[in-house]
Amino acid sequence: MTEAHWRRALPGEIDAVEAVLTDPQFFAVLEAVPRDRLEEALTGTDRRLFVWAEGAEPMAFAYLSGCNGPRPKLEEFATLRRGAGVGGRALPALVALMAAEKPGGCLWLHVVPENAVAIRLYRRCGFGRDEIIPAGWTTRLGVTTDLLRLHHDL
Repeated sequence: MTEAHWRRALPGEIDAVEAVLTDPQFFAVLEAVPRDRLEEALTGTDRRLFVWAEGAEPMAFAYLSGCNGPRPKLEEFATLRRGAGVGGRALPALVALMAAEKPGGCLWLHVVPENAVAIRLYRRCGFGRDEIIPAGWTTRLGVTTDLLRLHHDL
């Protein structure tokens, strides 16, 4: 069996990523990323789309921006198989990948304060240095909410 790892997403995997991003159950926690942006991120340098593969099967994805600078942003992170511990395996490996690429940099993200499951995962992976952004985002459900900005020094 092939060891689990992050790799650039393949064109045929965008549908699985889009399925998560367009699932109404995630409208309060994930941003809509246009397909053309996802396609650009397959080969781009500043925006990147990665999948966490366990064997040949993608199990999670990470969409990042700002990768040309020292402070890439984790725009969206989600597992494709919920409840299987994938996030706890994949996110630390993503942090390690970014740390190897951007030593001395910082990986950061936004999360809605109501997403307690994600916040616990981010904290377990070393994210901190909290900043609250009042009324920082309007969800796809039309609700304006605060954002929590978390950082991970690399």
